[in-house]
Amino acid sequence: MSTTTTPAPVIPPTMRAWTYTRRGPAKDVLHLTPDHPVPHLSPNTPNILIRITHASLTPSIGRLLPHLPFLPRPNGPRPSIPELSFTGTIAAATPLTPAHLSTPGTRVFGMLPPTAHFLHGAGTLAQYVVAPPGAVGVCPAGLSAEHAAGLDGNGQTALLMCRRAGVGGGSRVFVHGATGGVGTVAVQVAKAALGAREVVATGSGEEGFALAKGLGADRVVDHRECGGGGGGVAGWLAAEYGGEGDGGKFDAVLDCVGTQVLFERSPGFLKEGGVFVSVGAMEGMAATLFWNVPVNYWWPRALGGTPRKYIFQQTPMTTERREELIKLVQEGKLKKAVDNVFDMENVLGAYDRMLSQRAKGKIVVKVQDG
Repeated sequence: MSTTTTPAPVIPPTMRAWTYTRRGPAKDVLHLTPDHPVPHLSPNTPNILIRITHASLTPSIGRLLPHLPFLPRPNGPRPSIPELSFTGTIAAATPLTPAHLSTPGTRVFGMLPPTAHFLHGAGTLAQYVVAPPGAVGVCPAGLSAEHAAGLDGNGQTALLMCRRAGVGGGSRVFVHGATGGVGTVAVQVAKAALGAREVVATGSGEEGFALAKGLGADRVVDHRECGGGGGGVAGWLAAEYGGEGDGGKFDAVLDCVGTQVLFERSPGFLKEGGVFVSVGAMEGMAATLFWNVPVNYWWPRALGGTPRKYIFQQTPMTTERREELIKLVQEGKLKKAVDNVFDMENVLGAYDRMLSQRAKGKIVVKVQDG
């Protein structure tokens, strides 16, 4: 008997879902709605109706909730459901759905395109969601629901960061924020999958040290012991890995936190031909997108611009990278790194934990039984 399928559930007309109708902090605007309509699956599309069992929280969504505009929608204003990543089973498909995603009960994982939420209000903190086939992959045998939740978003982000930074055999790599959802995957991809010579990472406390080491980091530093913040970390890196010339410096910096001063001081520890890739927005989305990113890309070096290549990465999900992640899981090169699994009723606690910056791994919500 296949390990990838379970009996197809009966599809109810309504579902439980966390919804919001105005911008603001999660604790103020999110409400657990017991009878939200199950989304309609149009038979004229290749889309899939998925019964969600687990969802993974995304830091950017938690930080964006106070700022998200309610854009005009084709069917008028209605409650929005947060989050994008999911694990679940196929509840229904259409005649146009690809064959490998058309069998009800098949275990799947993936990540909705951001436009599904921002334009249509769809999200994964709900019992059902409609997803396009390009956003869905079949779970390999042995991959737990908790591990699969967030694997697509965090995994593809980390994989693309490493690729764009040119990480490979012989590389010396620094991962800032190595115990978060993206960072835990980035350490493993750099070391186990791409063969980096040395991976140095930031973590905090004994638990963070143990996690980063267990995932493959050769050296872990507590950012609090460096003086705190990106400036302290940058100073420590320059002292430990600066020296004369480029010999001891890093080939790549993967900033999973988003610390502007770390890039500004990167010439002290990043080789002249090295690459600094960032996916974080610790200093706020507005400051990051409308000041830091433009300055880092376009401010002339002659006027004080930082003389290192900078990439602020947005990660489109692709089937090819998803298949690469599945292969890494099957080869044992990606270990599970889950901080905590929260019940559906305690989503507000899950957001508190994520936004506290103390989580060691990803935050997962159990939406319902499998």
